[in-house]
Amino acid sequence: NLGEYEAHFVKAALKDFERAGLALSAEDGAKLKSLLEKDAAICSEFGTNLGSDKTKLFFDPKDLEGCGADFIKERLGKDEEGKCTISLKYPDIIPIGTNCVVAETRR
Repeated sequence: NLGEYEAHFVKAALKDFERAGLALSAEDGAKLKSLLEKDAAICSEFGTNLGSDKTKLFFDPKDLEGCGADFIKERLGKDEEGKCTISLKYPDIIPIGTNCVVAETRR
């Protein structure tokens, strides 16, 4: 007999196996495998595309209000005088989406 903790652990592990396709028929399991492989390929392509993206957006410092002085200073005047250069990559996008109080900039 399993204790409450052990039973919960076993139940969770079984659900993980079921989500992975263990309970599927051979045909459905093959379909799931194919879909997961396609998903992995698309995710890999997305990562490659994002890594090679050179898009630059230019904002006035006032349009980045809430992002912090250091964030703005690091990006100010890199490509255009008086403007902050923003890429579509993590170091730029996440702080803007999280901290910027200017709704139009976040869009």
